[in-house]
Amino acid sequence: MTGHAILIVEEDRNVMISVEKLTTRRKIRSEAVRHVEGALSMLNISKRRYPVVITDWRFNSNSGEEVVIAARKLGSQVIVMSGDEEEETRRMVLAAGANYFLPKPFTTENFYAAFLSCYAFYFDNFLKMQVERARKLAQDYGVAEV
Repeated sequence: MTGHAILIVEEDRNVMISVEKLTTRRKIRSEAVRHVEGALSMLNISKRRYPVVITDWRFNSNSGEEVVIAARKLGSQVIVMSGDEEEETRRMVLAAGANYFLPKPFTTENFYAAFLSCYAFYFDNFLKMQVERARKLAQDYGVAEV
């Protein structure tokens, strides 16, 4: 699809590998980390823009909420995966700013529905911002729109 990488944050190695394979099938590069700290480092220190961040919600030492908040601040779309299908967890995930709640185990179809929706939404907004920047520059330099 594009050269933009997505970020996968998942403690369970098997789930992480499965998600990487699903994105690779769509020719989407991914970077994966197994801990919240690594994800926060990648998001906060590098200020790297990831179109989509896919994260677990419950980790041994932290909550995925920190990842959701950091990713949303940078404009990423966020999918939260969780084996906890309780309605309260779903509410907490969405209240934290996630775009999708994906209960585990999930089907390939459910994964792609959430993923492709987030991916398309991110790039739609990205293109709108670029058009607005171009219009502003044209206006600043007195160039007429065509």
